[in-house]
Amino acid sequence: SSMLSAPSAERIATFGIVFFVLLDLLSLLISILTQLFGIGCYLFFLKCSSGQRGTVGDLFAAFRSNFGRNLAVTLALSLPAFLLMLPYQVLYYQQLFGHGISLAGASATLAFLLVGLVIYVPLALSLSMSPMILLDFPQYSAREVLRYSIRVMRGNKLRLFLLELSFVPMQLLCILSFGVGYLWGLPYMMMTYVLFYLDLMKPRAAGTEEAGETAATPL
Repeated sequence: SSMLSAPSAERIATFGIVFFVLLDLLSLLISILTQLFGIGCYLFFLKCSSGQRGTVGDLFAAFRSNFGRNLAVTLALSLPAFLLMLPYQVLYYQQLFGHGISLAGASATLAFLLVGLVIYVPLALSLSMSPMILLDFPQYSAREVLRYSIRVMRGNKLRLFLLELSFVPMQLLCILSFGVGYLWGLPYMMMTYVLFYLDLMKPRAAGTEEAGETAATPL
């Protein structure tokens, strides 16, 4: 039996890399759609937290009004993960489908992964309140929403990070239950995020003008 020729191996490697990058693009589109529905979910839970009655129609809130603004914020939440992880993904697929794993290639792949995470995690935490700010301040532009999220998360990123770490055991249980646990886990986590947001929006220096402005204006 004959081995694959070098050009054939190169074509297979290229096809594998392109195929998985396209899968990553599909994952990005799914993420954008999920984020848009997530805005509606947050509306539902914001209503519940204030004693109002949420409806199934709330899930489509992002599509009913200010869609361009909602999409712009959603892109700002979804694109950084894709762009920052893309170099890592390409190097990883090159190692997987190329001429074998080398120490230099593996080191470079790991380095890109670590750099991507170091940049992405603080950015994601800073922008994490954007979906609820969209709902709370419909007069804000997409840029104002993002800037305001960055503002209110100053000094609070570690709090949110530790809160998200506390969800890890629940996430593992949900996975072990083949996803059934998410029927309870996902609403619990989303309501927790809503309560975290509402706590952030309380004036941090009660009785002072500065605290009132922090809860009422963007940058």
